[in-house]
Amino acid sequence: MKKPSKAEIARACLIAWFVLFVMSAFLLCGPGCYVEWYAVTAFALLPAIVMGTWRQRILVCLCLAVTLLLILDDHAAGMGWRRMRRRAELNARQRDVEAEPQQPREGGDDT
Repeated sequence: MKKPSKAEIARACLIAWFVLFVMSAFLLCGPGCYVEWYAVTAFALLPAIVMGTWRQRILVCLCLAVTLLLILDDHAAGMGWRRMRRRAELNARQRDVEAEPQQPREGGDDT
C-alpha cells in the first residue's frame, strides 16, 4: 500500500468539508446555533491549505470565505432572533401589567 500524496490528502479534506457543508442543511437547530458547526467544518480545510496544490489552495480559500460568510450570517440571524424574543417577552410582560385591575387599598384612606 502506497503512502497518499499531499494532493490526495488535500482532495480528501475538500471532500470532507463538502460533506460537512451538505450535512449542515439537515441539522435541526435555531438561528445562531450553526456557528460552532461551521467553525468545525473550517477545520477540515486546514490540512488542504498546507498540503494542496495551488489550485486546491484557491478552492480552499473560496471554501473558507463561504464558511466565514455563513458564520457571520448565522451569528447575525441569531442576534436578531434573540432580540425579537426579548422584545416579545417585554411586550407580553407589559400587557400583563396593563391588564391587571387596580386593587383598592384595604383599611380605608387615612390621608
